[in-house]
Amino acid sequence: MGFWRKDKHVVALEVGTCKIAVAVGSLGSDGGMNILGTSETASAGVRKGEIVDPKAAAVALRDAILAAETKIGVTVDEVNLVLSGSHLQCEERVTVKEILREDNHIIEADVAEVHHMVQEQHENAGRFRVTEMPRSYSIDGGEPVQDPVGMIGRRLEAVFMVVHGVQGRLQNFVKCVHEPGIAIVDYALGPVVAAEAILNEDQKQSGALVIDMGGGLTHYAFFCDGRLEKMGVVGIGGDHVTQDISRAFHLPLRQSEQIKCSMATVDDDGLDPEQVLQVPASNGFAGKNIYAKSLATVCRLRVEETLEIIREELGEQVKLFGAGILLTGGGSRLKGVESLVSSVFGKPSLCARMHHLSGDAEDLSRPELSAVLGMLLTATRKEAKTRKLKSPLGMFKRAWEQVRMFAF
Repeated sequence: MGFWRKDKHVVALEVGTCKIAVAVGSLGSDGGMNILGTSETASAGVRKGEIVDPKAAAVALRDAILAAETKIGVTVDEVNLVLSGSHLQCEERVTVKEILREDNHIIEADVAEVHHMVQEQHENAGRFRVTEMPRSYSIDGGEPVQDPVGMIGRRLEAVFMVVHGVQGRLQNFVKCVHEPGIAIVDYALGPVVAAEAILNEDQKQSGALVIDMGGGLTHYAFFCDGRLEKMGVVGIGGDHVTQDISRAFHLPLRQSEQIKCSMATVDDDGLDPEQVLQVPASNGFAGKNIYAKSLATVCRLRVEETLEIIREELGEQVKLFGAGILLTGGGSRLKGVESLVSSVFGKPSLCARMHHLSGDAEDLSRPELSAVLGMLLTATRKEAKTRKLKSPLGMFKRAWEQVRMFAF
């Protein structure tokens, strides 16, 4: 029995502003993945996806890993890391390769070379390229194709989505993960892996916007024609709503967070201006009454501001949302948020459900876990593909494809 047949645990890690989430899956011999469990602990020393207190962040991360090992019953020594941060930016870049061989067949080496060409491009001082994702290829100026291998042409053009960030901030983040002796196997961007967990291929083809409403940041990713068209980060999240409530009504942050989660809505239409909500007393707080409509207005203004920023950044691409807008992340739990999103974008929206995954139903129903579970899904797919390529059958198929190509 080959080593590719053995079951393997795959671990995904997300270090956010409010929580650290760990997800563990088992990749079976059939290539399928089952979620073994998830674990969440409070985060510390992290703000907007960046390390602001390395010591506090390192302690919180060690606690999170230990909690995951205890709860799920595994040893965590390597992880697949979810990346986020308001400093991340994306831009489109194009590389071109002339096909000089006599038969003009495009082979895998040609595609690898245009990938290498974009990797060789230098970033501005102080910035580091996180990843490059192929958007499309075209041959001799023709229509975009997803996989040019095996086609014939003289000129291969590749369009990439390149994501880069501030080098020092990324290094601080990686160093924090390495501190407790954890190796990083791979990493991916939060909104991209969240989309993998909640979008199907039809939605990607028709045009779908995923908005991941986190504690410190709001990420978005727009897919159309089966590929990622745009992604971005807005430096506003659920903790801003909590702070707005605290300041508007002179409440402690703890009570403000509880109110946001249990009483608040972003839909202030139709609310009775005289309706009063009672904030109960606890831990030295005497309690207080606030108006429900005022609370809703405070919450709506902050969320609406975030959505308007995304709307402006996407511009005319909003017209391409054939499959609408899918909401995920903890902020998507706010009452009335679907209606507000539809109002801002003029498109239908709904809170997304995770697909392509099997495991505990409660985990799969929690939008705040979409990114870490999407990372787990992405990592296991890569592992399954690697196993397939290393198998005797996989190596034979690749050799046979090369024979057929050159015998054409």
